[in-house]
Amino acid sequence: MKQNGRWYFSIAYTALEYWRMSQHLPEADFGAALKAPGSGASTPEAAVTKMIDAVSSIGNPSDLDKIFELVPPGELGALYDYRNAIHQAIENGDVDFPGQLYTVTGTPTFDTAAGDGDVRVFAKHVAVHYKTTDDAGETTEGDVTVDRHCVTATGSDDSSPQCLTDNSIATDLGVTDIFVSVVEEHGRWYVSPMSTLGDYASIVISHLDHDTVDKLRRDFESGFQSGDPPRPSASAAAEP
Repeated sequence: MKQNGRWYFSIAYTALEYWRMSQHLPEADFGAALKAPGSGASTPEAAVTKMIDAVSSIGNPSDLDKIFELVPPGELGALYDYRNAIHQAIENGDVDFPGQLYTVTGTPTFDTAAGDGDVRVFAKHVAVHYKTTDDAGETTEGDVTVDRHCVTATGSDDSSPQCLTDNSIATDLGVTDIFVSVVEEHGRWYVSPMSTLGDYASIVISHLDHDTVDKLRRDFESGFQSGDPPRPSASAAAEP
């Protein structure tokens, strides 16, 4: 693929092209992602709310387009350029999407804070209801609530809150909040997967001093080891 006058190898485009050819699907519309207008939202909170609604049901091409419209134009370039092939695969029944994943209950609320060139949107209260049916016809349903630090799921074996603030590894790395990052382009706000990953990475890197790394190493060792660490055999120890 070509960017800013330079050519780069793209694993995503290569994989999608092999998939498209093997399934005899429409060719990619190269460069379409860079020209895509995207609809975005008027505020950071509205962008995240619309994305939660868009992801709740993925069963036809229009559902995917709703997600594309809320991501910064060009950020999911490969998927967007191959969207005609993806649409055709869905219509052909070659791609099995789950349909309704969940329904949002109540009105999601958020806190916001300025990030590194973006805005971080923290889950203050987001609640959804899910219902799934397995191949045997057994139905499972429950509710999931997300706040700034915790996820609580009812209908599962453990319905107690699972909190980042209670996880020693997460707190050592500074990851104590649940958020996504949004960016503004041409007066509209978009949910940015790349900025979200970058912000979490920045938090982790800023907490990685020598003491933290040493503590994480000890935590991992204590969590995965059972008994004394393995010792070399006498013959192995005698080898030069």
